[in-house]
Amino acid sequence: MLGVVTQFAPNYGFYGFYALMAAGLAAFAYTQSIVPEEERSVFVNMPGNTAAMSADLDPRYPNEQSGADAARNSSNEDEAARKTD
Repeated sequence: MLGVVTQFAPNYGFYGFYALMAAGLAAFAYTQSIVPEEERSVFVNMPGNTAAMSADLDPRYPNEQSGADAARNSSNEDEAARKTD
């Protein structure tokens, strides 16, 4: 798209394209609802090349069990609740 725009407007097409895209993104972000504080989670910065053990480092789970164990247990509890319904 950028190539087509710059071909038809070589002087200001590049800047105009990014200005329109930024304005569109800002308008979209403005229309989104704000997540309530009680539904927010702790931000955990994890690089893209982490191992499976990175779930154990997740601070959102209690210290008694690792994050991977907590996720497994919660999914097992969800399955058991579905079976009893």
